Amino acid sequence: ECEIFERDVKVRNQKAKEKHEAARLKLDQERIAIDESRRQQLQCKVQDKEAEKKLGELYAKELIRTTTEQQDMERQKQLAKRKQDIELRKKQQQQIREIERRQAKEKADNLK
Repeated sequence: ECEIFERDVKVRNQKAKEKHEAARLKLDQERIAIDESRRQQLQCKVQDKEAEKKLGELYAKELIRTTTEQQDMERQKQLAKRKQDIELRKKQQQQIREIERRQAKEKADNLK
């Protein structure tokens, strides 16, 4: 009877140890899963920050490019306007000279 009792106690103790070990293993696995999840979240945050930084850099480059293009287009418009103004002045000066020649010729003809 004593042997049976000791055996039962050993079996109960063994089952308790196994149950405790199984619970400990389960907790360890859960901790590992939580740690992995945290690691992945942190990695995602880092990747998001890097992507935001790259996007910001691309936006800045695009803004510089479009600003430069706009400035170039504005310069070209200004140059075209200047050329047009110069051509217009030349035509006006030619017209004035032509009128002055005509008037001088008329004056000379009138004096004759």
